[in-house]
Amino acid sequence: MEELRKKLSALDKKSLFGKFLLFSVVLVLIAVTAQCAFAMTAPADGSKFKAISDLIVKDVVNGPIGYALCVVSGVFTAGMMVMSRIGPAVGGLIGTALMATAPSIVTSMGAMII
Repeated sequence: MEELRKKLSALDKKSLFGKFLLFSVVLVLIAVTAQCAFAMTAPADGSKFKAISDLIVKDVVNGPIGYALCVVSGVFTAGMMVMSRIGPAVGGLIGTALMATAPSIVTSMGAMII
């Protein structure tokens, strides 16, 4: 029985090393083949996506919908903290912070065009 445990322990270490090696190779390949990305902060005037961009950024993110989502996320986070559920509470806290800073995130990131 002891011999079987040693073999299984060695197998787990080899498997972990194999996963790490595969992850490292994939990460290096992604870094080597990365291409340039161009960003724009808003669609040009007269573009067909200008109205869609205005609707999403001005009415949803900066408007009452974004504010309501931020409040709901904060209440969810407080509820999870009261119930001592740390995982969902951390997720809710991150979501609340992202929704509170969403207008500046949207403005700074813009639309990515590869």
